Amino acid sequence: MDVVAFGRSDHEQESFYLVRAYKDRAHLESEQNALYSSDAWRQGPRESLIACLDDYLNTLLWLSEQSVEDLRSNNGLGVSLVA
Repeated sequence: MDVVAFGRSDHEQESFYLVRAYKDRAHLESEQNALYSSDAWRQGPRESLIACLDDYLNTLLWLSEQSVEDLRSNNGLGVSLVA
């Protein structure tokens, strides 16, 4: 999973964000299906993380590779966190 940026919201102290990059929509769907259907997720942190959520929002953006790298650089992530 390529985590581009993450952290606490600047305008809401109880809100956080996570930005991930994918090659295309098919890549997004296959990666997320693999993660969220895995035993590691379901038997691992899933319940404790979901219990912390009051609400969530997904937004899909189409960005150039340079824009993704700019987001990564501005968040202090100089390298991809791809596993």
